[in-house]
Amino acid sequence: MPNSANAPKNPWEDGWESLSPSGQQGSPNNPWEDGWESPSASTKATPPPLPSKMQGVETSEAGFLENFGKGAVSGTYDVGTALYSSGEAAFRPIGGTDVSLWEATNPLIAAGRLFAPETTKSVRNWIAESLGSLADQSSSMSEAVLETGEYAKGLTTGKFDRGADPDSWGVTFGKGATSVLPIIAASAATGGVAAIPAVGVYSFGSTFHEAKAAYSQQGMSEEEASSAAMLPALSQASVIWC
Repeated sequence: MPNSANAPKNPWEDGWESLSPSGQQGSPNNPWEDGWESPSASTKATPPPLPSKMQGVETSEAGFLENFGKGAVSGTYDVGTALYSSGEAAFRPIGGTDVSLWEATNPLIAAGRLFAPETTKSVRNWIAESLGSLADQSSSMSEAVLETGEYAKGLTTGKFDRGADPDSWGVTFGKGATSVLPIIAASAATGGVAAIPAVGVYSFGSTFHEAKAAYSQQGMSEEEASSAAMLPALSQASVIWC
């Protein structure tokens, strides 16, 4: 018969004792008795960490509707940028020549170029530079709406209480909604005939402005950048027109 002194003790029987943190014998080590501590409330309230692939991801403080509204305001300026840039391109020399689309398609202007070439060229360049300046200003105003909340940068000091997240769904849908305004206007005026050309003009102008800015940052002059921007702009527009 086994020695009862050496038999394993049942932890639920009387006499099963544990040592307290100080080394003294304490009360039975019953997990349901006082002294059995559970994690603190503060530990329970702490949310688990995000998965590693989500670390550093920031959420927009603004809601969808706020981002949508500011995206729509920003998109309205984008429409202006595209239209101004399309107009600018029409007054810029085509493909390394000294003739613009404005001169090539207007017999009266072409005749004026024969009799007063320098005057015609000066007027052409002035119109192109003016439209280009308006396009740049409109683009800057579009960016300001999202970055600082200024809804009319350069015209007034008024602003929203904050900007908006440019990568949010609200801004994306807001900009998309206003981008169809030229299409709606052209369709209403022509019974739908000018819908596709309107899309092409918007696409051409947007691409021309972006490409011109990119070439200018590479050190090209304004005329060189404008000439180089024609090809990607026409390529983008041709996708729509075809």
